[in-house]
Amino acid sequence: SQLSGGQRRFDLVTVNLSHVRLRAKQLDRHTLIHALRGYQSYYNEPRWNEGVEPYREVDFNVVPGRVFFQTNLSVMTAPDQALRTVLNWDDLLGSSRQGAVFLVAEMAPDNPSARASRGTQALIQLTDLGLVWKSSRAHYWISVFSYRTGRPLAGVTVRLLTDDNEVLLEKITGPKGMAELPRHEKGAWQIGRAHV
Repeated sequence: SQLSGGQRRFDLVTVNLSHVRLRAKQLDRHTLIHALRGYQSYYNEPRWNEGVEPYREVDFNVVPGRVFFQTNLSVMTAPDQALRTVLNWDDLLGSSRQGAVFLVAEMAPDNPSARASRGTQALIQLTDLGLVWKSSRAHYWISVFSYRTGRPLAGVTVRLLTDDNEVLLEKITGPKGMAELPRHEKGAWQIGRAHV
């Protein structure tokens, strides 16, 4: 997560590359859970546990969402010297101040149809909503607050969803930013949505 009212930038660091292909998809409420679930598969790589992080990408084409940005960057620098490229959310997202983005930066292959051998990916949620929860055997207690002010947020719809993005339960937070939901055996995700 990144704060929508924060620096509104994302830093890309490259080493020993000359060109990078940068692509981004914007995810919506109906595609976010599927994207998060797919992104989790990255951590299923057995070598992760050995302290090695191979580039085992989530296929950009199968992540649901709208492609809103793609470009090739020239990032040539001296050998073994890191180059920091700042990506500005206001430039990338335009008038959309918040949202979820799947961002992929890969070594630009000579053949455009070839798979990249080096790269990185991030699923960023640019938001002002913070959710903190605790649970018992019977209930979830969810507190929603503003990252910008640190204060509780009333009137936010909190939903409990299955792994298949089915809404099981929902409740609107009260004056203290709290919502109480009963536990559900199929509950896998919690999501908050502010009304403007």
